[in-house]
Amino acid sequence: MTNNSFNGKDWPSIKWLESLGAKKRKRKHFKFSIGHAYVDIPNSAIDRIYKDMLTHCKKSKNINNAYMCAKQFLGKEMSNLDAYFKSYGLERFFVIYVSKTKKLNGPLEYRCRIHWMKFQHFIEEFPYSKHLEDKYRYILACKYSGSDLPVSTLLKIYSPSKGSKRDIFKDYKRKFNESIFATAQAIDKSLDDLINLITKKASDKRNNRYLDVFLDFVPDIVSALKEIKILSNKGYISSCYRELRSLIERFLYVLLDGYMEYNSFLYGKRIVLLPLLNINSLWRNQATNEKSNKKQLKNLNDLFRDNILRLQCEKKYKDQMKETLLKNMSVEMYVALGGRPSGKPCEESVPCLNIKEIKRGIKEIANLANNSNPCWEALIDDLEKRWRGKKNGEFPFPTTNFVLGFLRNILDKDLNKKIRHIWNDYSLFIHPYVFTWQILPKTSIIEYRILENELKNTIKPSIEALINYIR
Repeated sequence: MTNNSFNGKDWPSIKWLESLGAKKRKRKHFKFSIGHAYVDIPNSAIDRIYKDMLTHCKKSKNINNAYMCAKQFLGKEMSNLDAYFKSYGLERFFVIYVSKTKKLNGPLEYRCRIHWMKFQHFIEEFPYSKHLEDKYRYILACKYSGSDLPVSTLLKIYSPSKGSKRDIFKDYKRKFNESIFATAQAIDKSLDDLINLITKKASDKRNNRYLDVFLDFVPDIVSALKEIKILSNKGYISSCYRELRSLIERFLYVLLDGYMEYNSFLYGKRIVLLPLLNINSLWRNQATNEKSNKKQLKNLNDLFRDNILRLQCEKKYKDQMKETLLKNMSVEMYVALGGRPSGKPCEESVPCLNIKEIKRGIKEIANLANNSNPCWEALIDDLEKRWRGKKNGEFPFPTTNFVLGFLRNILDKDLNKKIRHIWNDYSLFIHPYVFTWQILPKTSIIEYRILENELKNTIKPSIEALINYIR
């Protein structure tokens, strides 16, 4: 982004005349005189206020009455807009007003004047304001002029006919690309830095706590980041958030798998099958089907509901047991505590652990028993009864919410907060909310700036911290 003040002649805009049908907006006392719908300016608010003003002043008998009515109405609307922008911690950068024409008794002109220096400040600061959902609601209000375009015009955006006089986006695209060039470069740099960080960590063998699990995941991370880079360069910013959310989700499963595998290794064993890296759609569907009676862990309490939580013990003893188990959780303990006993061969889609390994998990739990806590013995007795006479145990299916809850007890508090932020905020782009739809490619510069901010201040430090933990 350039340091020079923005200029209305340079800033990307769409001709409001063609996009919103301004020719039909002339009324008895008013004329819609706004020439362009600028990118990143709330065009829907400008249009709504015009319509509300017409309704409010429709009983005006003459031009002077209409002028006074409009001034009073617009004064209140400007106060409302001030409060709206203040909620983002920013200053309103435009004013809507009516002006008299030189023609006697001619219609009043409805206008919008933009303070370009204030608008520049808004562009710079807006990406750091409020929640992601609030920011995208604002972006939708700015994209309004694009969403109202007729289908014939939309088609021309993607494949304009060569030399066509009606291609209103030719100049718009060029100016937009000039305006976002620096921001796009910053996004690419953040993604390249992440790729370099990951490949460097993969080649560093000084600390190999979870090295095998991490190395298996490296190609997936690099591929996802390169795909996000392609999407951002093409202007599909909403899709970038979907990919980032998916990448973080996979990171969490890899991290928890590596954590349990590492605890298994401490006892001199090596588990070939890791539960969370083998998740598949059949396993998920069976676990969510009530008739199948498969085990699904929706939250952290589900892991302890059938054993610790139902014990007749004081809460402080139960909390001590949960904390100890979470800190030392191995693959075998995970199945022993939350798995589904089975006397039959396991289905191919559901990972299983044989009874010898599960009994090792129960033995590990016994080794953790604290003599000052009387509940351990009851827990171990219940587990031994539960698994007696069984051949194997099916892994309980972990939802992402369960994985997040488990890692909350492992990760640094600030990191966990950032991961939660990513998961909750980026989930917005998984569901069909209208303000996250890709109305047109490259229709918002602040959308690029928001992505740049998310990559720099949220994604990059979070992934780096996760990698450092895995390594």
